[in-house]
Amino acid sequence: MVENEQKETKVGKRTFQKSRPYPPIGIEEALEFAEIIDKLGGRNVSEPILLQELGLKTKTKSFWAKTAGAKQFNLITVDGKTYTLTERARLLLRPKSEGERKSLLRETFLTPELYKDLNERFKEKPIPDTLSNILYHEYSMNKNVSNDAVDAFIESAKFVGLLGHDNVLKSLMAESELTPIAENKDIDTSKQTVDTKSPTITVPIKLSKGMASIILPESGITQKDSERLQKLINIYLIEESAGKDGE
Repeated sequence: MVENEQKETKVGKRTFQKSRPYPPIGIEEALEFAEIIDKLGGRNVSEPILLQELGLKTKTKSFWAKTAGAKQFNLITVDGKTYTLTERARLLLRPKSEGERKSLLRETFLTPELYKDLNERFKEKPIPDTLSNILYHEYSMNKNVSNDAVDAFIESAKFVGLLGHDNVLKSLMAESELTPIAENKDIDTSKQTVDTKSPTITVPIKLSKGMASIILPESGITQKDSERLQKLINIYLIEESAGKDGE
Protein backbone atom coordinates (compact mmCIF):
# COMPACT_ATOMS: atom_id res chain seq x y z
CA MET A 1 0.00 0.00 0.00
CA VAL A 2 2.77 2.38 0.99
CA GLU A 3 4.75 1.35 -2.10
CA ASN A 4 1.79 2.18 -4.34
CA GLU A 5 1.41 5.59 -2.70
CA GLN A 6 5.10 6.29 -3.31
CA LYS A 7 4.75 5.34 -6.96
CA GLU A 8 1.72 7.59 -7.33
CA THR A 9 3.61 10.43 -5.69
CA LYS A 10 6.51 10.02 -8.09
CA VAL A 11 4.18 9.92 -11.07
CA GLY A 12 2.19 12.89 -9.88
CA LYS A 13 5.24 14.97 -8.95
CA ARG A 14 6.03 17.60 -11.55
CA THR A 15 9.67 18.10 -12.49
CA PHE A 16 11.16 21.39 -13.66
CA GLN A 17 14.21 21.87 -15.82
CA LYS A 18 16.57 24.41 -14.31
CA SER A 19 17.31 27.20 -16.77
CA ARG A 20 20.85 28.32 -17.43
CA PRO A 21 21.69 31.62 -15.65
CA TYR A 22 20.97 34.63 -17.84
CA PRO A 23 20.55 38.40 -17.49
CA PRO A 24 16.78 39.10 -17.47
CA ILE A 25 17.44 42.76 -18.38
CA GLY A 26 19.87 44.60 -20.64
CA ILE A 27 23.00 46.47 -19.56
CA GLU A 28 21.35 49.89 -19.85
CA GLU A 29 18.56 48.97 -17.43
CA ALA A 30 21.05 47.28 -15.10
CA LEU A 31 23.10 50.49 -15.02
CA GLU A 32 19.98 52.51 -14.21
CA PHE A 33 19.38 50.18 -11.27
CA ALA A 34 23.00 50.61 -10.17
CA GLU A 35 22.57 54.37 -10.41
CA ILE A 36 19.68 54.23 -7.94
CA ILE A 37 21.86 52.28 -5.49
CA ASP A 38 24.60 54.85 -6.03
CA LYS A 39 22.12 57.62 -5.21
CA LEU A 40 21.40 55.90 -1.90
CA GLY A 41 25.08 55.78 -0.96
CA GLY A 42 26.36 52.89 -3.05
CA ARG A 43 27.38 50.70 -0.09
CA ASN A 44 25.32 48.42 2.14
CA VAL A 45 22.02 49.87 0.96
CA SER A 46 19.23 48.07 2.82
CA GLU A 47 16.54 46.33 0.82
CA PRO A 48 13.62 48.22 2.44
CA ILE A 49 15.22 51.58 1.57
CA LEU A 50 15.90 50.42 -2.00
CA LEU A 51 12.33 49.19 -2.41
CA GLN A 52 11.01 52.48 -1.06
CA GLU A 53 13.14 54.42 -3.55
CA LEU A 54 11.66 52.30 -6.34
CA GLY A 55 8.14 52.91 -5.07
CA LEU A 56 7.64 49.27 -4.08
CA LYS A 57 6.31 47.74 -0.87
CA THR A 58 7.65 44.28 -1.54
CA LYS A 59 9.94 42.47 -3.96
CA THR A 60 8.34 42.00 -7.37
CA LYS A 61 9.30 40.11 -10.51
CA SER A 62 10.65 43.37 -11.92
CA PHE A 63 12.81 43.92 -8.82
CA TRP A 64 14.14 40.38 -9.09
CA ALA A 65 15.00 40.95 -12.76
CA LYS A 66 16.89 44.17 -11.99
CA THR A 67 18.83 42.51 -9.17
CA ALA A 68 19.64 39.37 -11.15
CA GLY A 69 20.69 41.36 -14.21
CA ALA A 70 22.92 43.75 -12.26
CA LYS A 71 24.58 40.77 -10.55
CA GLN A 72 25.09 38.94 -13.87
CA PHE A 73 26.87 42.01 -15.28
CA ASN A 74 28.93 42.33 -12.07
CA LEU A 75 27.53 45.77 -11.25
CA ILE A 76 26.33 44.96 -7.73
CA THR A 77 26.90 42.51 -4.90
CA VAL A 78 24.13 41.36 -2.59
CA ASP A 79 24.85 40.32 0.98
CA GLY A 80 21.67 39.15 2.62
CA LYS A 81 19.40 42.15 2.23
CA THR A 82 22.02 44.79 1.53
CA TYR A 83 23.18 45.99 -1.88
CA THR A 84 26.60 47.40 -2.80
CA LEU A 85 28.03 48.69 -6.08
CA THR A 86 31.08 46.99 -7.56
CA GLU A 87 34.15 48.90 -8.66
CA ARG A 88 33.09 48.35 -12.27
CA ALA A 89 29.74 50.04 -11.64
CA ARG A 90 31.45 53.00 -9.98
CA LEU A 91 33.78 53.43 -12.94
CA LEU A 92 30.91 53.16 -15.43
CA LEU A 93 28.84 55.73 -13.57
CA ARG A 94 31.83 58.07 -13.27
CA PRO A 95 34.23 57.18 -16.10
CA LYS A 96 37.60 58.91 -16.37
CA SER A 97 37.18 59.09 -20.14
CA GLU A 98 34.79 58.03 -22.88
CA GLY A 99 37.35 55.47 -23.97
CA GLU A 100 37.40 53.86 -20.54
CA ARG A 101 33.60 53.74 -20.44
CA LYS A 102 33.45 52.12 -23.88
CA SER A 103 36.01 49.50 -22.86
CA LEU A 104 34.19 48.77 -19.60
CA LEU A 105 30.87 48.39 -21.40
CA ARG A 106 32.36 45.80 -23.76
CA GLU A 107 33.88 44.01 -20.76
CA THR A 108 30.50 44.09 -19.01
CA PHE A 109 28.80 42.64 -22.09
CA LEU A 110 31.11 39.61 -22.03
CA THR A 111 30.77 38.98 -18.28
CA PRO A 112 27.72 36.65 -18.29
CA GLU A 113 28.77 33.17 -19.42
CA LEU A 114 25.76 33.01 -21.74
CA TYR A 115 26.75 36.24 -23.50
CA LYS A 116 30.36 35.09 -23.77
CA ASP A 117 29.24 31.90 -25.52
CA LEU A 118 26.79 33.69 -27.82
CA ASN A 119 29.39 36.30 -28.75
CA GLU A 120 31.91 33.61 -29.67
CA ARG A 121 29.28 31.76 -31.68
CA PHE A 122 27.75 34.67 -33.60
CA LYS A 123 30.49 37.32 -33.86
CA GLU A 124 30.64 38.77 -37.37
CA LYS A 125 27.39 36.92 -38.15
CA PRO A 126 23.73 37.98 -38.19
CA ILE A 127 21.77 37.22 -35.02
CA PRO A 128 19.30 34.50 -36.11
CA ASP A 129 15.56 35.01 -35.68
CA THR A 130 15.49 31.56 -34.07
CA LEU A 131 17.84 32.50 -31.21
CA SER A 132 15.16 31.88 -28.58
CA ASN A 133 14.75 28.33 -29.91
CA ILE A 134 18.53 27.86 -29.85
CA LEU A 135 18.58 28.93 -26.20
CA TYR A 136 15.83 26.44 -25.42
CA HIS A 137 17.39 23.45 -27.21
CA GLU A 138 21.12 24.02 -26.73
CA TYR A 139 21.51 26.16 -23.63
CA SER A 140 18.94 24.56 -21.30
CA MET A 141 17.00 27.81 -21.31
CA ASN A 142 13.45 27.54 -20.05
CA LYS A 143 11.06 28.23 -22.94
CA ASN A 144 9.10 30.65 -20.74
CA VAL A 145 12.06 33.03 -20.42
CA SER A 146 14.08 32.45 -23.61
CA ASN A 147 12.38 35.35 -25.41
CA ASP A 148 13.19 37.73 -22.54
CA ALA A 149 16.79 36.51 -22.58
CA VAL A 150 17.07 37.20 -26.31
CA ASP A 151 15.59 40.69 -25.94
CA ALA A 152 18.07 41.51 -23.17
CA PHE A 153 21.00 40.16 -25.22
CA ILE A 154 20.09 42.20 -28.30
CA GLU A 155 19.43 45.35 -26.27
CA SER A 156 22.79 44.95 -24.53
CA ALA A 157 24.68 44.36 -27.79
CA LYS A 158 23.14 47.51 -29.27
CA PHE A 159 23.84 49.55 -26.14
CA VAL A 160 27.57 48.73 -26.16
CA GLY A 161 27.81 49.35 -29.90
CA LEU A 162 28.29 45.77 -31.09
CA LEU A 163 25.02 45.40 -32.99
CA GLY A 164 23.89 47.78 -35.72
CA HIS A 165 21.05 48.05 -38.21
CA ASP A 166 22.49 45.15 -40.23
CA ASN A 167 21.86 42.83 -37.24
CA VAL A 168 25.45 41.54 -37.47
CA LEU A 169 27.27 41.07 -34.16
CA LYS A 170 30.53 42.97 -34.51
CA SER A 171 33.86 41.47 -33.52
CA LEU A 172 35.47 43.10 -30.50
CA MET A 173 38.85 42.78 -32.22
CA ALA A 174 37.64 44.64 -35.30
CA GLU A 175 36.10 47.35 -33.13
CA SER A 176 39.33 47.84 -31.16
CA GLU A 177 41.16 48.69 -34.37
CA LEU A 178 38.90 51.74 -34.74
CA THR A 179 38.95 52.86 -31.11
CA PRO A 180 41.90 55.31 -31.13
CA ILE A 181 40.38 57.39 -33.95
CA ALA A 182 36.73 56.90 -33.04
CA GLU A 183 37.37 58.28 -29.55
CA ASN A 184 39.11 61.39 -30.86
CA LYS A 185 36.91 62.83 -33.59
CA ASP A 186 38.07 66.37 -32.86
CA ILE A 187 41.80 65.76 -33.28
CA ASP A 188 43.76 67.58 -35.97
CA THR A 189 44.62 64.75 -38.32
CA SER A 190 47.11 66.96 -40.17
CA LYS A 191 49.44 66.64 -37.15
CA GLN A 192 49.52 62.86 -37.33
CA THR A 193 52.55 61.17 -38.84
CA VAL A 194 52.67 57.96 -40.81
CA ASP A 195 55.28 55.60 -39.46
CA THR A 196 56.17 53.58 -42.54
CA LYS A 197 59.15 53.06 -44.80
CA SER A 198 56.97 52.08 -47.76
CA PRO A 199 56.23 54.66 -50.50
CA THR A 200 52.82 56.28 -50.06
CA ILE A 201 50.45 58.43 -52.06
CA THR A 202 47.96 61.02 -50.80
CA VAL A 203 44.51 60.70 -52.32
CA PRO A 204 42.39 63.91 -52.10
CA ILE A 205 38.62 63.39 -51.89
CA LYS A 206 36.07 66.13 -52.52
CA LEU A 207 33.21 66.08 -50.01
CA SER A 208 29.94 67.99 -49.82
CA LYS A 209 31.35 69.99 -46.90
CA GLY A 210 35.03 70.25 -47.70
CA MET A 211 37.93 68.00 -48.58
CA ALA A 212 39.47 64.86 -47.13
CA SER A 213 42.74 63.11 -47.79
CA ILE A 214 43.70 59.49 -47.35
CA ILE A 215 47.32 58.34 -47.28
CA LEU A 216 47.62 54.95 -48.96
CA PRO A 217 50.57 52.68 -49.71
CA GLU A 218 51.75 53.07 -53.28
CA SER A 219 51.49 49.32 -53.75
CA GLY A 220 47.72 49.39 -53.10
CA ILE A 221 45.51 47.91 -50.36
CA THR A 222 43.90 44.54 -49.76
CA GLN A 223 40.19 43.77 -49.58
CA LYS A 224 40.46 43.54 -45.78
CA ASP A 225 42.10 46.98 -45.68
CA SER A 226 39.27 48.34 -47.81
CA GLU A 227 36.70 46.96 -45.36
CA ARG A 228 38.55 48.56 -42.44
CA LEU A 229 38.54 51.93 -44.18
CA GLN A 230 34.82 51.60 -44.87
CA LYS A 231 34.14 50.87 -41.19
CA LEU A 232 36.15 53.93 -40.22
CA ILE A 233 34.28 56.15 -42.70
CA ASN A 234 30.93 54.86 -41.40
CA ILE A 235 31.76 56.24 -37.95
CA TYR A 236 31.61 59.78 -39.31
CA LEU A 237 28.39 59.44 -41.33
CA ILE A 238 25.78 62.14 -40.75
CA GLU A 239 22.24 62.50 -42.03
CA GLU A 240 22.14 64.74 -45.12
CA SER A 241 19.29 67.19 -45.60
CA ALA A 242 16.81 66.36 -48.34
CA GLY A 243 17.84 67.85 -51.67
CA LYS A 244 21.40 68.59 -50.51
CA ASP A 245 23.29 65.52 -51.58
CA GLY A 246 27.02 65.87 -51.95
CA GLU A 247 28.18 66.69 -55.46
